[in-house]
Amino acid sequence: MPFPRHHPALAAVRDRLYAFGGFRVTEEGGWVAIRDALAFDGKVWAPAPEMPQIQCETVAVTLGDRIHLASGRAPSGASNRKWTDHGDVATHQMFDAHARRWSAAAPCPLARNSATGAAIGGMFYLAGGRTVRGGNSAQLDRYDPKADRWETLRPMPRAAGGLAGAAAGGKLYVFGGEGVRDVIPDCWCYDPGTDQWTAGPPMRTPRHGLAAASVNGRIYAVGGGLKVSGGQVCPINEILLPAAG
Repeated sequence: MPFPRHHPALAAVRDRLYAFGGFRVTEEGGWVAIRDALAFDGKVWAPAPEMPQIQCETVAVTLGDRIHLASGRAPSGASNRKWTDHGDVATHQMFDAHARRWSAAAPCPLARNSATGAAIGGMFYLAGGRTVRGGNSAQLDRYDPKADRWETLRPMPRAAGGLAGAAAGGKLYVFGGEGVRDVIPDCWCYDPGTDQWTAGPPMRTPRHGLAAASVNGRIYAVGGGLKVSGGQVCPINEILLPAAG
């Protein structure tokens, strides 16, 4: 990438990968939220139209040719130099990769950061996350792009922030994250048809701040931190094989 950053959001449309926002670290260790967007064609990164609003620690999901970014953190005022300058947002922006144009959509029901999500059946599912003042959330929301409307569904069995998620077999899988004192090993599976959660196999290596992707029915859990907050970042890549049916 053109320069180091943390907490960007990634999503793909057709044969291109897009990266949105994140924080640029200053020499003094500050957190500067950025609004830039990049497109990667497999060889080089090229600038894409910037986000109209800053949105970091957000969730990006692809629906058709549009990438939806919902929730996250942004500067609360004029200052943008350290972590405490930023607050939770319910912002929901859409990037049309074909038209290379941004537009606004209905804000998500809960302002939070470090949530996860996936697209299932043309809908955007947004799960978990945390708030600066309220801690971890178990909330699950679903966005209908045709109606431009959110609805809140059955919450996760355990609140988690800094978790990861992916869809497989028409179901949403979420796993990992961190609490106040521990890294969470839980894996939960949500069935949209029944609005029910069931327990999946615990992670072999509990992590937070990790990435996840679904490829050919397998869910990959990549990287992340082994300890609460910063430190002990790992390169571990493990696979979840969802149960058939």
